[in-house]
Amino acid sequence: GLGYRITMDGDRLLARRGRLGRWGSTLVHLSVLVVMLGATLGAFGQVGTLNIYPGEKTSVIHDWDLGGSRELGFEFRLDRFETLLYPIELRFDAIAPATGEVLASYTTREGAVVDLPLPGVQARVKRLDLEKMQLEFDILQGGRVVGDYVSGKADRVSGSAAGLPLLLRGTDYRDPKIRQLRSEISILEAGRVATTGVIEINSPLTYRGVTIYQTAKDTDPQGREYAGFQFSEDPLEPVVWAGCLLMVLGLFVAFVLPCRALAVLLSGQGLVLHPLEGYRGQGGATVFETLVECLETLSRKESDC
Repeated sequence: GLGYRITMDGDRLLARRGRLGRWGSTLVHLSVLVVMLGATLGAFGQVGTLNIYPGEKTSVIHDWDLGGSRELGFEFRLDRFETLLYPIELRFDAIAPATGEVLASYTTREGAVVDLPLPGVQARVKRLDLEKMQLEFDILQGGRVVGDYVSGKADRVSGSAAGLPLLLRGTDYRDPKIRQLRSEISILEAGRVATTGVIEINSPLTYRGVTIYQTAKDTDPQGREYAGFQFSEDPLEPVVWAGCLLMVLGLFVAFVLPCRALAVLLSGQGLVLHPLEGYRGQGGATVFETLVECLETLSRKESDC
């Protein structure tokens, strides 16, 4: 009734359960060997790097093991590259156009909504364009967008915001922090696009066994931005993953299906319950005590019958 398989061995009664759990430790040790084997033989793979400008394509990368260039076997094209930033913290003033008086000052960030010094009028900070040094707003009335306001060297106002009796001027901002690097790429075979995709930090793209990682960005002396990529070819990577799955399976078997065995021996004092396997330590002792209590309860019910 407690899930034990009962067998007789001479004058002993043997009870076992979770015999599959005996393989848990073996599977874990075997998985470590598999992972080590895959990682060791992975040294025979290839790793190369590439720096490329948006709009350009190439089939050649730099192989660090060879110390020179090698062919990829396909063309890699960087269609678009962008640096995604966390919302920038900034300050701006609301100014009276006629007098130049600062009516209100705000410390906020991109995406925030603030109340302007006009009844029922608000401004949402859309973004700070660092390249053009422009601060872009949505103007809201009653919670609804009624126009745009772009503050910079020459203000641009659209919609109902054109009649806004205020000037909005950015005064300061914190240095932005990079949130993500994002590249839209195409893989070409024989001059035709074979596949497209997006590569980000910690989100690579794999094509024909080659895993492509986003690694860096920078600008050249002329101020042109370029992106850096790593091309990794590891034919035994599946072996490493297989070892990891085998380890998870071994841990599951060992902890969820623990092997337990005990014997009932005939002695001068009567029947003695003797633990054989799976009852070590404080946890095992607790399990054994629970088992004894269950058997005593069952015994009392049998005697009542």
